[in-house]
Amino acid sequence: MSRTTPLSMWQRLALLVIAPLAMALLAVVVIDAQNATDHEQVRVRARALADGRVEFTLRTPSGILEPRARFFPADDGPTGWTYSSKLTLSNGAEVQIAARRLDDGRVEFGVRPEGDRRPTLPRQRYFPTDATVGSWLVSTPVTVWAPQPESMPEAEQAEQPEQDDQPDQSDQSSQSDQPEDSSGATSPPDADDGGSDADESSVERISGGHRDGLVVDRNVIGNPDAPVLIAEYGDPY
Repeated sequence: MSRTTPLSMWQRLALLVIAPLAMALLAVVVIDAQNATDHEQVRVRARALADGRVEFTLRTPSGILEPRARFFPADDGPTGWTYSSKLTLSNGAEVQIAARRLDDGRVEFGVRPEGDRRPTLPRQRYFPTDATVGSWLVSTPVTVWAPQPESMPEAEQAEQPEQDDQPDQSDQSSQSDQPEDSSGATSPPDADDGGSDADESSVERISGGHRDGLVVDRNVIGNPDAPVLIAEYGDPY
């Protein structure tokens, strides 16, 4: 039967030191592998042609890319920035080769990623006036980052107008002030229901005699609201 030799103190200490370093190294490798697809380093290639034009191509990690419009015209005067047709890199970025002629006749060139207003200029970016025809010259590298994913726009929520199921307070108050008849219907405030404003309990009447029951209003005998009043002065009743 074989016996397992126990680890010494130095071996255990070595494991404690090496294990974290190995994990950190693995994390760096994974991060580098992920970042490798985020950016690319490209170089501009240029050569002089026999007719005086300058041809431009782009060297990428995946190979040489030739834009359709890649010839800079032969001219002695200075120019502004001119751009090649678009090229798509393996990381999804779209770029153009930019070139312009300076006052001294040299051609300056760079790379303009899609969306940038000005080109990114490599450190070595000048094509000389005495370049050998047909010989390719290469710039220093330019880093082009992958395009950022566009964020999805938030759905616009349509504002629905609030509907008030309750009747207007002024309508409620006006209806509550109207009297109700026996059927529950309300009558307009100004409607004439044929009632009398006089309070019968407060009317003074004659008690006894031939004028028993007649209304007395000071010296007027009878109903004051009647079309014909009986007026007797000094009548002792």
